[in-house]
Amino acid sequence: MDCNLARQLLAFAGQGARDLDATDAAAVEHHVLNCPDCGPNARTEGAFDVAVANAMRDVSLPHGLRSRLAVRLVASRRTWWRLALLRSLTAVVAVLLATSVGLYVARPTINIQAVIQNAYEMTGPGHTNDEVRDAVTAWLRLSDTGLSAPAEFNYKLLVATQRGEFQGRRSVPTLVFVRDEAIMYVYVVPDGAYKNLRALAGQPVEEGGCKIVVRSDPELPGWAFVIVTSGDSPDHFQRSEKIGHPL
Repeated sequence: MDCNLARQLLAFAGQGARDLDATDAAAVEHHVLNCPDCGPNARTEGAFDVAVANAMRDVSLPHGLRSRLAVRLVASRRTWWRLALLRSLTAVVAVLLATSVGLYVARPTINIQAVIQNAYEMTGPGHTNDEVRDAVTAWLRLSDTGLSAPAEFNYKLLVATQRGEFQGRRSVPTLVFVRDEAIMYVYVVPDGAYKNLRALAGQPVEEGGCKIVVRSDPELPGWAFVIVTSGDSPDHFQRSEKIGHPL
């Protein structure tokens, strides 16, 4: 190893060549021990470093400096956390604002003409019984192409069609009829939707002024109609008093 390389490694590694790997450290040490120029220089620099370190340790700190430094450090940390929290809150507020704007823009607009048209087509006043029944059939077939509106009901009394929750099921097609002070809800459900559905078929239950009966139609296999009336019986909503109902 030549003197130039040895001096570069000593300057890089610092006192004692601590940062060199074992091979380079051994080579530098061997060179310093045997070189008449590098040896004295290395010893002189090492002695200087030791003297400076000792002098620094002998310097006494001003009274209260440690406490003041500790206070400043705590204050700096609190300031950092405040800034970090502020940046986080700012990001959260920005996300919430962006979400709110997105939801506002994405909200649908009420189509007044479509609402009026649907209400006109799906209610009895102004239409014949068959016209309303055909409209209900088309609506029910959006759920299942095999569905049809039961023939037994007087669709001149229909006031609304809707989809809602019924006994744990969602989006259940529902027909709403009104006659005088009485009201009838017809829930259209698969015949296997409930354990006791077939047991209730044709067995009316009356309680608290309400009557409940489950009916099926031979022409609509796989489906059942849960009929709930208040103020009168389901027969009050028949298409004709002479028309019976399928069981």
